[in-house]
Amino acid sequence: MRLSPEAAPRYWNNGQNIRLLTGEPSGWRVDVDLVTDEAVEIAGRLLPPTPTGSWESRSFSRWWLRSPGAESRDWKDTSGAKLMELRSSGRQTIVAPSTHPEGDKDDQGERP
Repeated sequence: MRLSPEAAPRYWNNGQNIRLLTGEPSGWRVDVDLVTDEAVEIAGRLLPPTPTGSWESRSFSRWWLRSPGAESRDWKDTSGAKLMELRSSGRQTIVAPSTHPEGDKDDQGERP
């Protein structure tokens, strides 16, 4: 079920997680999720200035862009460990005031 921002509080009123559909369903809002500290460190050199979000464990690890036609993609290092995810059409992302399944809380930073 897709909800408007105005309707969301009626459905999420006791701490449940909220997910945003990325890509085409959200007007081409995409989430660049920086999985490692190294990716966070260089992001400002590679990505345009944009609103960011954070997890309690990693500040500035989520960059929000509007990118028409962007495709979802993951980048990994040579060992296969994930470095970064671009979440677009066909994916969704957790937004504040949610808690990641591994226990990390969204810091409720800026949103798209």
